Amino acid sequence: MRPLKATLAVTAFWFGALQMASAQQGEITLGILTCDLEEPAKSSEAATSGAESRVRNAACTFKGKAGNEEEYTGQVQGVSLSPDARTTVIWVVKGDRARPPAAGLLEQSYAADPGSPADSAAPMIGEPDSSLSLQSMSDKPAGSVSDPGKAPPKGYVITGLRLKLKSTSA
Repeated sequence: MRPLKATLAVTAFWFGALQMASAQQGEITLGILTCDLEEPAKSSEAATSGAESRVRNAACTFKGKAGNEEEYTGQVQGVSLSPDARTTVIWVVKGDRARPPAAGLLEQSYAADPGSPADSAAPMIGEPDSSLSLQSMSDKPAGSVSDPGKAPPKGYVITGLRLKLKSTSA
């Protein structure tokens, strides 16, 4: 009976160690990215069509959990589905725990996760570095994402983002 208890104890120890190792290598919150979007240029097509693809310039600020702050310029690709006064977008930046924070970490392109519903809250996945992702902080009622009767998306639905480092205070 003792060998069985010893075997179970060793197995439990290794299982716990493996879980801790995988959690340490998992995705963590790196900080918050806030982007102020400029108004797109008015076009005559906007008045006649229901939805319009638009590129908007953005001024973005990343505040890392370590206290660092970086400014980025950006271009946001999206679709205007209806008039929307909201011009600020806030994302939680997620990344790999093993990644050391570095200046310009977010400088790359991001695209809406193709596996998510086509709405404004779809996570943005980094390209080429897919270990970085941007999770929308927009308020959604519990269960609303999977609700088949939910209202269709409205406003400006973001489908892509390109960031370029402007300055850092690391």
